[in-house]
Amino acid sequence: MHESGGPGWRITMDTSGPMLIALYLRDVAGLDGAGKPLLSHAAPKVRHADHSHLTSDVGGIHALKTEWEAWWEKLVKTYPNPALELAPPSFKAFGNSPALQRVLQAHFGSALGWATDRIDEYAKIEAEREANGVTGVLNEMVEDHDHEPQAAVRARCLPQLCPACGGDPCLSRGLHKLYTNSGSRCRDGDGH
Repeated sequence: MHESGGPGWRITMDTSGPMLIALYLRDVAGLDGAGKPLLSHAAPKVRHADHSHLTSDVGGIHALKTEWEAWWEKLVKTYPNPALELAPPSFKAFGNSPALQRVLQAHFGSALGWATDRIDEYAKIEAEREANGVTGVLNEMVEDHDHEPQAAVRARCLPQLCPACGGDPCLSRGLHKLYTNSGSRCRDGDGH
């Protein structure tokens, strides 16, 4: 969620192919704890492979981690534009990162396939959100609260326990029912 340049906010939900490829490579290389912000392992899980034979003469795993972290930082800073061109088979843009370049060469096909599957899954989930009206609920919440102080908006947008459900968390069909601190009813499309 970010300011739209005018009154209100713009909510966008997106994914990045280069970022997904980077996360796949991080996990396949076993670079646990690499990158800022620190992110959990990719899902579905990516099987770790030993890269010592690929990177030993170009700085080893430490060089690979440093190079990957520099690439990740560029990806985050330049999003939505790609930081470096992912152009197989040589990946010339990664010439100053030889360990990362070698891992890219070894795993690009698998990384691209994995990332494409995640993008397809995301598109399906996004279509379901649209069909179920969830994005409308988010837009409505922002419109309702766009002039309130940030702390008040944050407090109201946190999922709460719903008295209408007898104190159970409001969950239905995998969607959170949102209950605001102002005492309004859950907004799940059912009028609950």
